[in-house]
Amino acid sequence: MEVKKHLKRLPAPRSWSIPRKTHFWIVRPSPGPHGIGESVPLGSILRDMLKVCD
Repeated sequence: MEVKKHLKRLPAPRSWSIPRKTHFWIVRPSPGPHGIGESVPLGSILRDMLKVCD
């Protein structure tokens, strides 16, 4: 089974405090041994939470 390299915002984990209906895609994390719901991608933190980049 192939791991997808993209993730839409609406099915993203609710533990991420991101706006759901601003952009269509969100950065998919590569969490390693942890679950996808237990990690937040750095690109999402920079773009959505801190608003440092677009």
